[in-house]
Amino acid sequence: MIILDKPYISEDLITYAKTSQHPVLLNDYIQSQGIDGLNLVQRAIPGERIYTASETSLHWVYENDENKVRIQNIEIMKDKALFREKMKDMYPTYYFRELDLSSLFNLPFSQIKVPCILKPTVGFFSAGVYYIENEKDYKQAIQSLQREVAKWDELYHEQVVGKSKFILEEYIDGEEYAIDVYFDENGKPVILNILKHEFSSNADVSDRLYYTSKDIIIQNLKKFETFFIQMNSYLGVMNFASHIEIRVKDEQISIIECNPMRFAGLCCNDLSYYAFGFYAYDYFLNNKIPVWDEILKNKGKEKYAMIVLNKPSVKEPITFFNYEQLLSKINKPLSLRKFDFQTFDAFGVLFVESDESHAAELDYIMNVDLQIFTKE
Repeated sequence: MIILDKPYISEDLITYAKTSQHPVLLNDYIQSQGIDGLNLVQRAIPGERIYTASETSLHWVYENDENKVRIQNIEIMKDKALFREKMKDMYPTYYFRELDLSSLFNLPFSQIKVPCILKPTVGFFSAGVYYIENEKDYKQAIQSLQREVAKWDELYHEQVVGKSKFILEEYIDGEEYAIDVYFDENGKPVILNILKHEFSSNADVSDRLYYTSKDIIIQNLKKFETFFIQMNSYLGVMNFASHIEIRVKDEQISIIECNPMRFAGLCCNDLSYYAFGFYAYDYFLNNKIPVWDEILKNKGKEKYAMIVLNKPSVKEPITFFNYEQLLSKINKPLSLRKFDFQTFDAFGVLFVESDESHAAELDYIMNVDLQIFTKE
């Protein structure tokens, strides 16, 4: 079963649901959008796989899913402190600390091990995530967080981004990757995409730029599969989709977080279709396994990137974004998904194909201040 929900569902996913006639949950979002041609159902069949396009739907799963093991798996992945406890034997020296909001605001800097990351225990889309290296960073993070938490009630369900508990955890160095993977009926991992996450600096915690390529898949597929087998020996998930973020340094793989019941958020996982010709959710729902040798045989050095157009933090309200000006900076845009940026913290998502002769455009996109595109 597929669950469609706010804040954003792509036309690709809607078209897939209509064409495949895969069961789609009849919920408030479907009724409000008036989407015709779907195979609507009231609930999942026992044993059926569920794909949630948005974590907003997790509260429905908690309240209605009869599969208690699946709910337990969701809770472990969504609660970052609980997840760290579960993985403690795999990473026995890893530092983390959970605090409620009041304790966090009163915690002296001297009691923090830096560098570290501060984020909500239950979170999504880099909301409330801060890199802390010194006391100045810490004070700025606390001040910013005090402003941010007031907005979250309007944007996120408590089970998507919680504002009552926060986690301070050791900063993990290395190259970051985001992997769309499902675990089959035997708990075996099936990798559907590997995205490299680029940053402009250590302090950058944004979701601005991810890309995949033939080289990235070939170089990492086997070792990531082996790692997920080890990881799942602690978690024991089956028939389960996940978007997993890791970092790799000196061949050591460290988990940042696992996101349950979905692949890359805001339908960004559609990139697998533009890059490799298949939708990740189709493979998960139908228990398909990508034949990577066949998929990659005609691919070259091109990169397929997803660019999240986050809104800049400015005092004045933003009423305009020049999408055409942005597109003029890109040689081969593949798909532009515009968001209602008056109610969401991003202007949209852009998929691009970039070859070696246009590599500079990805560096530009990663570093540019998007505020320059807000001038009418």
